[in-house]
Amino acid sequence: MIKIENKRIEVVDLDFLKREPNAIIDTRNYELYSSLSIRQSIIDILELPATIFHSEITIHACIIKEIKLPYCWFKNGLEFTNNTILQEATFEAGGHNKKTFIMKENIFHGFLNFFDCQFEDTVHFSNNILLEGCNLLGNKGEGYETIFDNGIIQDGNIGRLDLE
Repeated sequence: MIKIENKRIEVVDLDFLKREPNAIIDTRNYELYSSLSIRQSIIDILELPATIFHSEITIHACIIKEIKLPYCWFKNGLEFTNNTILQEATFEAGGHNKKTFIMKENIFHGFLNFFDCQFEDTVHFSNNILLEGCNLLGNKGEGYETIFDNGIIQDGNIGRLDLE
């Protein structure tokens, strides 16, 4: 398991993670086999594009300036809770979770992008504040509409979830 707690980090990317002593990473194929826990940290950029996460990912109580996670597959789920995101957050063309994808009690100052995502297990999206909204429930009838194979549980959110 890779544990990051109470840190101030400029960029969390594969180069950063491969320096961690417990990291099991296939950097050629962008695959992380270690579970990852980031807690109570300040991160300028969380950037792990096209990464396949084979173990559970937990990001809790962090302040993150910008998130760039396009084309990411969260095979064993994602728990993203109690975070503050200062700019845009991109999860587009991702998901593909075999276990629950949880996003709750976060504050998003910028647009939250779920363009063309497919979630295989249940998505829990609750008690988030979205100042610029998101497209989690948007793009209805389009080829890039978010797909929920096992449903979505969402309640208590403030802000629009159905933007294009």
